[in-house]
Amino acid sequence: MAETNVISAQPNSSRKKIRGWVIKILLVLLLIIAFVVYWKYYNAYSNGDRIGKDLKISTRGNIFKTCEGYFTEGCRDVVSNPVTFSFSVTDEEVEKKLLQYQLDPNACVKLTYVEYRNTLFWRGDSKYIIIAAEELSK
Repeated sequence: MAETNVISAQPNSSRKKIRGWVIKILLVLLLIIAFVVYWKYYNAYSNGDRIGKDLKISTRGNIFKTCEGYFTEGCRDVVSNPVTFSFSVTDEEVEKKLLQYQLDPNACVKLTYVEYRNTLFWRGDSKYIIIAAEELSK
């Protein structure tokens, strides 16, 4: 009788060990996935400023309406191939400022942005998110 109790107790202890290892492996995988998601979508890759004019702002999207825009880099009137800078705006106050600046076609605007590695559908189509905007003196 004592031998049968010892034999039946051993599979339970090995099951507990296996279950413990499986839980530890799943927790490590969960931490790795959480780090990768943070790194790719929420960690800022770079930040900086761009200066330009000829601002165009629009709201688009089927379910998540996002504010998207672009402008021509540089404030001088140069007849060449202009470089455009596409961006998204998540802050409503910054969006209101940009909509005001859009009304003046000669306004020279300085945009401060944060660049992320990838986009999120509720944050916009661009990796560049505008966090501040100011009109430069004419």
